[in-house]
Amino acid sequence: MLMAVGPICKGRPDVPNNLNHVHMSLPHTYRFLSQTMPTIRSSSPVRSQPGLRPDVILVDVAMPTLNGLDAGRQVKKILPATKLLYLSMKNDPEIVAEAFRLGASGYMLKTCTSSQLVVAVPTILRGTTYMSPMLPRERIEYLRRQDASSSNDATRLTEREREVLQLLAEGKCMKQVGAVLNVTTRTVAFHKYRMMDRLGVRSTADLVRFAVENHRAAA
Repeated sequence: MLMAVGPICKGRPDVPNNLNHVHMSLPHTYRFLSQTMPTIRSSSPVRSQPGLRPDVILVDVAMPTLNGLDAGRQVKKILPATKLLYLSMKNDPEIVAEAFRLGASGYMLKTCTSSQLVVAVPTILRGTTYMSPMLPRERIEYLRRQDASSSNDATRLTEREREVLQLLAEGKCMKQVGAVLNVTTRTVAFHKYRMMDRLGVRSTADLVRFAVENHRAAA
């Protein structure tokens, strides 16, 4: 089963046709389940359907509330055998390397052609990683070999802290963050100040800067 999660069609009206092309090129044993709603959050499609066991999930890096990298991390905890293929407008080697450190099987730019998608999906199904040809592979491989523990401090944050961090970085106040996550403002404040203490920062502006530098929010 091939699943698409996140706003992967944003800015690319041809993506649905490309995905259909990919589906048609796969063996008949695979079916395509589209989950391209822009408001989809984290691993909710998998959690809401316990019997769902997609072989490949296409994930947009730029997802709301919880970015695609963290969403993929959650999915891999639930479905470790599922392959993750990320699509993004960003070709930042550090983002690509982090995606692979978090369990990605492939990373493609949204400028890819349908023929590249047709190659990518069967490639990762065979257990081989795939990267768009335009990506700086040598730099990415170098970053992948680095010790993950020294990659960035974001890996020390909890799942909830990363959600709060991204929402704060998107400009939401603590009350709005609480409404999105269905928690109290007091709980949001607890996570916020614990992050500040853990990361050694003194203000919300510092937290936002950290989020941008560590790819938890768009610059």
